[in-house]
Amino acid sequence: MMNKMGIPISHGYYTPLVLKTALHWADTLGMLKHVFHVINVGADLEISDTINHEWKMKVEEIRDIYISNALKKTYRAVDEAGGDRKLIKDSSIICGKIIDSILKEVKDKDLSFLVLGPKTHNEWGELFLGSTTERLLKATKIPILVVKNEDVVKPKNVFWATDLLDSVDESLKWIIKLNQVFSINLTICHVKTNENFQQKLNDIENELNKIKCPFQVAVIDGAHKNVGELIVKETQQNEYDLIVFGAKRKQSILSLFLGSTEEYLIHNIDKSFLLINHTS
Repeated sequence: MMNKMGIPISHGYYTPLVLKTALHWADTLGMLKHVFHVINVGADLEISDTINHEWKMKVEEIRDIYISNALKKTYRAVDEAGGDRKLIKDSSIICGKIIDSILKEVKDKDLSFLVLGPKTHNEWGELFLGSTTERLLKATKIPILVVKNEDVVKPKNVFWATDLLDSVDESLKWIIKLNQVFSINLTICHVKTNENFQQKLNDIENELNKIKCPFQVAVIDGAHKNVGELIVKETQQNEYDLIVFGAKRKQSILSLFLGSTEEYLIHNIDKSFLLINHTS
């Protein structure tokens, strides 16, 4: 399903939990790990052709020290999270704008999965639940795990919100994978906006029965209601370790836009969530 996990860290409040979760998930799923830290563009020291050789040497020296210290800090964070830096094949320090750098790293390193933390009050303060987060989640076409609590390290109680359309198949693959590695208890939530859902739900139940994944189903009448609000309310009824939902997009400029339900969930779910992109 995937082979390389991207783990961008900010050295903020959530970094230890993000690393702990990502390292465990990567080992459990059999993925390579790529840990990287983006030094905000304001800290990048550009070398201009207009300055003399002596100053260029000074600037290069300062930049090298800055990057070296950042790399040591990143390795220390990995060690403290219980990881083995020797097993992390490709770790790096990147200078640039945070979101642009993450997107470039996804492309250049052929990353197939991202693990990130939520909004914090540091240099990544706008990364989640702000305009830059929306850009990242909309522009990235790979699954993204947003870590908010300790329970997601080894999730057991999983809540899956699905519209039961054709694109549900990619999400189902992930549900099956999560059950294989974590032996989950699953709640399937479908907000009914029309009557054409039962056959797809039956097919999903058959697949889950084959793999002996325990599950329960909640079908909610969502006609003329805020679907996202109904889903969030359902997630608050029990202690779930992980919320799973999909985002539909097309391979065009329209891929920069998510539906209103996905937008609402991203902004209002207070638990760890796995966003699965469905590209058509």
